[in-house]
This record gives sequence, structure tokens and C-alpha cells, in this order.
Amino acid sequence: MRRRTKVDKVVDQLEEILNDHHFHPALMANIITTTYPPYTQSKLIELIEYIKVYHEKENELHKETRTAQYR
Repeated sequence: MRRRTKVDKVVDQLEEILNDHHFHPALMANIITTTYPPYTQSKLIELIEYIKVYHEKENELHKETRTAQYR
């Protein structure tokens, strides 16, 4: 079994926070932009861009798979 890394633990915490009914994205964005340095903000933006790319690829694959079923 693979040893859990710091990244794994952060992802778990992030999932818990994002799935919380009381999570407020605008508030979190405000805290990040007013509290943390530009480098941290840039890394977060880079993470979000990767998520968008992977999400688009997944949607495209799903679309292709669904279309192939009807051929």
C-alpha cells in the first residue's frame, strides 16, 4: 500500500471543506488574495487550470464514448 503524502492529506481536507454545506468560495478567494503572497496565489491558479484541463478531457472522452454507442 502506498504511503500517504502531505498532498494526499491536503486533498482530503480540501474535499471535506468543499463538500461542506457552509463552504463559501468567494470568502475563501478573498482570504487567499488578501492574506497569502502572489506566489501562493499563482500556484493555486495553476492547480485550478490543471483541474479545468483534466475536466475538459474527461468531458470530451465521455462525449466520444457516448457518441460511439450510437454508431
